[in-house]
Amino acid sequence: DILDAFDRWKARDSLPADAATK
Repeated sequence: DILDAFDRWKARDSLPADAATK
């Protein structure tokens, strides 16, 4: 989902490793 992807994009600032994995 685009909203989920955008949420991960914002979350990568806090969890870069988690965002990179997903």
